[in-house]
Amino acid sequence: MNTEDRPVERRISRNPLPCCEQCASLNVRVALRVNRFLYVRCGDCFHVWSVQKCGLSWEHYTTG
Repeated sequence: MNTEDRPVERRISRNPLPCCEQCASLNVRVALRVNRFLYVRCGDCFHVWSVQKCGLSWEHYTTG
């Protein structure tokens, strides 16, 4: 496979998902991805919350 045709691997700089805010479980998965945030869901207590995407700051969106 020609490596020039492959997209840039962004998972290299990915931060690990946090543990659940309510039960401290590590069984956390991404439920939804939007521009600035990830909505994550605990597989144990079903709590859903948002975390800011890694590497993006508010200035990224306000400067165009």
